[in-house]
Amino acid sequence: MEEPYIEISAAEARKIAEHDDVLIVDVRQPEQFEKEHIKNSVLIPLSRVKERMSELPQDKKLFFICEWGPKGVLACETLLSEGFPSGNLYVVDDGLYGCKKAGFPMVEG
Repeated sequence: MEEPYIEISAAEARKIAEHDDVLIVDVRQPEQFEKEHIKNSVLIPLSRVKERMSELPQDKKLFFICEWGPKGVLACETLLSEGFPSGNLYVVDDGLYGCKKAGFPMVEG
């Protein structure tokens, strides 16, 4: 069975983000986000995804990232279990490290 969210590499995510309206959702902890994050990403820690799902637009592609990918999967599964539509949910499977390698603009400190 196919997953109701789309798993993509950081390189694929960067190509899509260059042409489409996307929102990058960082599901790490605040201290990790403050240390380094993708420019223009928003922080919604995994533990708060359910309570903050109303902040997520349903008409944009949502790219979920963490350090390596697993928390992004959990974030998508949480949203889906709460009835969030599946069409625009993406997990960047190589996470923040992959995004750095793919050339996403980063903010440090």
